[in-house]
Amino acid sequence: MEPLLSVIVPVYNAQKYLLACYNSLKQQTYPNLEFIFVDDGSTDASFKLLCDLKKRDSRVKVISQTNQGQVLARKAGLAAACGDYIAFMDNDDTLPADAYQLLVENAKASQAEISMGSYYQLLDQKILKTFIQGLGFVSGQAKAADKHDFEIKSAYEVLSNLNNNQAQARYSGLLWDKIYRKEVIREAFLQVDTRLRIGDDMVCLFEALLNATTVAVSTVPVYYYAATPTAYSRTRHTLKKSYAKLMYQNLLACLKLHQLQNDVILLKQVRLWTIRNLLYFEYDKLSTLEGIFPFDGVKAGERILLYGAGILGQAIWRIYAKPNKYHLVGLVDKKADAYSGDVKPLAFIKDVSFDKCLVCLFTQQYYPKIKKDLLKLGVSEAKICFIDYQMLLKVDLVQLFKKID
Repeated sequence: MEPLLSVIVPVYNAQKYLLACYNSLKQQTYPNLEFIFVDDGSTDASFKLLCDLKKRDSRVKVISQTNQGQVLARKAGLAAACGDYIAFMDNDDTLPADAYQLLVENAKASQAEISMGSYYQLLDQKILKTFIQGLGFVSGQAKAADKHDFEIKSAYEVLSNLNNNQAQARYSGLLWDKIYRKEVIREAFLQVDTRLRIGDDMVCLFEALLNATTVAVSTVPVYYYAATPTAYSRTRHTLKKSYAKLMYQNLLACLKLHQLQNDVILLKQVRLWTIRNLLYFEYDKLSTLEGIFPFDGVKAGERILLYGAGILGQAIWRIYAKPNKYHLVGLVDKKADAYSGDVKPLAFIKDVSFDKCLVCLFTQQYYPKIKKDLLKLGVSEAKICFIDYQMLLKVDLVQLFKKID
């Protein structure tokens, strides 16, 4: 019999998405699966729906707990898992039918403790980008190699190439595009701080890779990641404390546990991931860095137009929209209709007066195309700004976190 694979799905107010999520699990070609749904205190009909699924499918297990967050939900799922391998899934995402067949076959063929695949990022059910493991994001639907083609990498090689100086991930820092030997991931979760609400995937994966020796890497997409504003993993939290700081401390603790606290390459990875989380979720805390943030070279009182409604753009808008020394006049995006709230289409640029247009990205490779588009719309080159990610690499995180305690 094929090894049992346990798929753990934390659920929070997901009744709108649950059937699609379950159906993509039900349609998997891999024959030996169990599905563990952990309802984390949902206030909608999610738990009732899960109970109905359990009655219809003997592979479904349902766990209910008060709302305690994703880390404890996943831990509860792990405690109940009987599988030789473990996988994770978000409650609003879906899978190609052969996803787990591919990942298990690659794990078995290479005797890897971790088997990873690539993934699609969806926006309004359409493929926006493809993340290719070992390469990073490419626009649209990428042509994958044959499903039987995969590389065998050392865990250290993957760990030391999770990122590069341009903040373009080479391998993803996520849990859900991979499967794990149960003993490796259970050991990893012992090191994840249950207080974490942001960055827990990174800490867990970091520790799992430190526990592992071999990783099977496939360029074939095995996951459809839906960029929906109400997703469990994108739920907004009131940041009463710095989760970036907590993540940073957790990652350093992982290195110390494995006596790698002086490994220059891995310390760089810790810095890069911490800075990414600060940019994504705690942008306001970087305002303590005079001359760098929030807008390098922008004078107080100038009118700022934000371009890009991703997590970073929306964070800047949310934090600095209130009256202060910077006057934000709008947030625009070429896919404005995919976002709710205050996001305007690009045509808004011609209707508003501004002194600077800040491109809200921190992946340099997309900037030239965006800049070209802005110039075509009549924006003066002198008005176009871009976050200089390289400047962040010089930030003293220890001193920064002392300031924001």
